[in-house]
Amino acid sequence: MGHAYQWLPTKNNFSSMEFLYDSRSITVKLDSENIHTELIYKDVGGGSMSVESGRNSLTVANTFFNVFCEDLELIIVNQKTPTIDLSLKYNSYYDETRECDEVFLDFITSKLFDCLEKSLKSRKDLFQVSLLVLEPVNMDQAMSIIQNLDPFKLSLVETSFSHRTNQVNIDGISSLIDWNQGRKLELNMYFGSMSAENLVTIKHLLKQSSTFHKIEIYYKDSDDNLDLSFDVLNQQLDCSVFQQFIFTLRNQERDHPRNEVSGFQTSSIDAILSGKVSRNPIIMESVLKNLECFDIQRLRKTSSGIRRCVDYIKPEPHIKKCSIEFDSINRIVTSIAQKNGLFKKVRYGEGKDITGVHNVHCGKTTMEGEDLGRIVLNDFKINFEHQKTCLDEFYVNFSFVHAFHNRSNPNSRPRKVDNGSRKKVDYDHVASLTSEFTEKMDQCLKSMPPVRVRNLVIGSVNQEDVFRILSRIDPVFLKVIEIRYPFKVNVENCLEVDKICHLNQWKSAEELIINSVTISTGIQEMEITHFASVDILVETIYAEDIVYLKTELLQSSNFKKFKIIFSKLTLDQSVLLSLGEPYRSDGYTRIWYFRFPNSTQYLHIIFHSERSVVFNRVEFENTPFFEHIVQNE
Repeated sequence: MGHAYQWLPTKNNFSSMEFLYDSRSITVKLDSENIHTELIYKDVGGGSMSVESGRNSLTVANTFFNVFCEDLELIIVNQKTPTIDLSLKYNSYYDETRECDEVFLDFITSKLFDCLEKSLKSRKDLFQVSLLVLEPVNMDQAMSIIQNLDPFKLSLVETSFSHRTNQVNIDGISSLIDWNQGRKLELNMYFGSMSAENLVTIKHLLKQSSTFHKIEIYYKDSDDNLDLSFDVLNQQLDCSVFQQFIFTLRNQERDHPRNEVSGFQTSSIDAILSGKVSRNPIIMESVLKNLECFDIQRLRKTSSGIRRCVDYIKPEPHIKKCSIEFDSINRIVTSIAQKNGLFKKVRYGEGKDITGVHNVHCGKTTMEGEDLGRIVLNDFKINFEHQKTCLDEFYVNFSFVHAFHNRSNPNSRPRKVDNGSRKKVDYDHVASLTSEFTEKMDQCLKSMPPVRVRNLVIGSVNQEDVFRILSRIDPVFLKVIEIRYPFKVNVENCLEVDKICHLNQWKSAEELIINSVTISTGIQEMEITHFASVDILVETIYAEDIVYLKTELLQSSNFKKFKIIFSKLTLDQSVLLSLGEPYRSDGYTRIWYFRFPNSTQYLHIIFHSERSVVFNRVEFENTPFFEHIVQNE
């Protein structure tokens, strides 16, 4: 039965699994359709640990990683649907100032990787995931996970050793060649130090065009002159400790053209390209019905004639999820997940080459004199302008994780090496960049049909930025609005919603989640009573707000649950008395029940005067009144 596993609202259809660990805790982030769940396992000393999720908490006399492993096995073994991404990584991936005993951290890391490997082996079938992100002690640990996955589903592997002080041998990665069974993989690897031995292995991988279609290498320093080793010019990422090489591999084997017209509907892309028939709109339309975004774009790049033919037909790209994230002031990362489970991440960087010419680079493509935001949004439009089906999720995040120093910890030590490659960034600068980008995004979205998406997630603390994106979403399809606190450092800034609450998108959505950034707008001003579910963090709540919500929710037909956490309470006892005598009052907690008109259901209010108020719709059978009737009978 596990420990925190029993609290999960869904247990076998997670689209995203992220496990973040450090030497004293593990944070689990699980996403399924319209549901985001977080579990936190912490060492509390004295041989005990605690696990928390929302209002649920539990203390166990055991180590935090042992308790986590019991839940992890249940999560992995019971997963029934393909997962888009799975991550197991060190929680301070971008925080180089954090002090930690690497030997002890290696012990924790090895325990967790052993646990994940055991969980995968306990399944009756191979675990299906498209994107895998790992931060192991060595490459053998990574391979122990990869070899227990379905090779026909995995499309991208990312391994990072960048937080390690010692060099890591990656010879074990070569076993991917046989395991992969000829499926095309994208491989990303991060290193603290690139050794000459690892260069030999990477050069071997570059010859395997039947296994890899793209390899990206990121490193901080190296034993050798990599420019000479690869005979290409590496690039320094602005506002990042990393330099990079990106290689795109192409299969040199020629595909033989096929004579049967009907065969083009299910043949490979390369075979399609070999025939002149690909410029025939009638046949091309039948071909495009079987393709999704990545193959459509690959088809467009082959020739101007084919591109005109594809653009004339305007094929549906079948995109399931999309994200756009600023991870530094000069870099944007986008990702797309297709309906078929394939996943692709693209990194756009902005900077100057060795001659001082300003450019935007994406992979091995460099565009001189271009604007980063314009290039990203142009690609976004090309991919999405013909999307007719509804996205499961659209995530726009202004986190700038590479840009900020860890200024929230005054006791943190300076980095051992600081050559100026990572610049200090102030919030005002970040806010200016964000505003500039969302203005361009507003114009881009304005030129397209409204984006159809069920779950919109925005990482921002600025209402204007949220407004520009939210206002361009199709309100008919939007079900969930989630606004997250984007930064890994503490930026004192509250979110106002007095403008976005008047949008049709706000009024049409069913669920609102703003529980990591404080809302400064008053409860009664933000118009939330039409939502079925609300989970928000507010700066202040008044007794009048509680009475107002009680009155409004009793009239609502679709209300399910409201959870409001507050930073400050202004309590007028005389106003609160208008709710009547609570069913139960215990210290700081008061509980009321109110019957919905013409219904057997009740409004259940739990008011904790120091932190939160929760409104629930409950069936009569789940109230204490039902228990009294049963006892009397």
